[in-house]
Amino acid sequence: MFSSAYKKNAFFCFLCGSVAVLSLASGKANAEKLWFIANFKEIAVYDSNPLMRASNTSSIIGTETTASLGYNAATARTTLRSRISATKNQFNDSKFNSTDIRGFSGLKLDRKRWQISFDAQANYDTTRSDELTTFGLDIDSTRRANYSISPSVSYNLSPRSSVVLSGDWNETRYDDDSLTDYRTYSITPAFAHNISPKQQVQFSWLFNRYQSLDNSSQHADTTGPSASWTYVFRPYLSVKLSGGMLKTEYSGYTLTGEQGDYTPTYSAILNYTGKNHDLELSVIKSRQAYANGTESYLMTLAVQNNYKVNQNLSLNFGAQYQDAKQPPISSNNLETAWNVSAGAAYRFSRNWDLTASYKHKEETLTNDDNNADQDLVRFGLSRDF
Repeated sequence: MFSSAYKKNAFFCFLCGSVAVLSLASGKANAEKLWFIANFKEIAVYDSNPLMRASNTSSIIGTETTASLGYNAATARTTLRSRISATKNQFNDSKFNSTDIRGFSGLKLDRKRWQISFDAQANYDTTRSDELTTFGLDIDSTRRANYSISPSVSYNLSPRSSVVLSGDWNETRYDDDSLTDYRTYSITPAFAHNISPKQQVQFSWLFNRYQSLDNSSQHADTTGPSASWTYVFRPYLSVKLSGGMLKTEYSGYTLTGEQGDYTPTYSAILNYTGKNHDLELSVIKSRQAYANGTESYLMTLAVQNNYKVNQNLSLNFGAQYQDAKQPPISSNNLETAWNVSAGAAYRFSRNWDLTASYKHKEETLTNDDNNADQDLVRFGLSRDF
């Protein structure tokens, strides 16, 4: 664990460094297009169970005030995106009050045979606002700091084939001893081939490590191959299918099962983009890191639908079901979770929007027979500058 002062300093050093490096690269590119984005939101919030407890629940009501600023810069071969936002959470229960800061920078370079991308983000928020589960622990709203870097390099062997090397580094720390700080990092070499203008296949191999930062001897190593196929039926309709087999070995844990296991992974994603209608259907099974010192496989089935009724009114609907495979480690973990959500946005003037949303969520833990459920209602006002 670490102090709030350390988290704030680390966050700002990380964010400012990322923005400075990427801005320098963009400046050298002499951007042909440069535009700024600014937004302000004031949202009234009702949360029936902010800590997702199965018993002794309590609700909160308050406001979320968010100011965000970003810019995009582009040339024929270089693009840069950068965003930063600050959210002031003010509730009738002061232990949930906080100021959350989030930042993101992304750079893409496109040369004749080389493509390079670099994404970096940093978040300083709370477990209430951005955490898959806190396992029903009595920890109130704990501070969370998350940093990630995702570089990728691609080289075109021919007009139809390329080799890709991508990586990911992610670190999450909490200001509470009940949760485990952890780091994940991975490297994925891949070969991609365009069978036709509409079809692409890719073969890759994943090397991934989950490392507990509270106990240096505890880590889980995952490796294995996968293959994917992408087909574009129409400019507005595409599908991507993938499958693989991963082996995970645990070190430093007291195991309840075998030391290593083999698990198939898969994904199927269908995207439809119409004139007024955006739809995504997906089912994905992949590795998921948790704040209790473990990492396991998580299957997620989801649907997201956005519909533009007219120029001013848009509606959205989403649903998600998750089923977690338990790792061979004795610990309380997520078993299942599901949620449904609906929302609307109405633009009543050139720069002003009214928004409303509702979300219901339930989750079950391995060591608790009772479900935890939550109702989240938001009404807001937003202005673009």
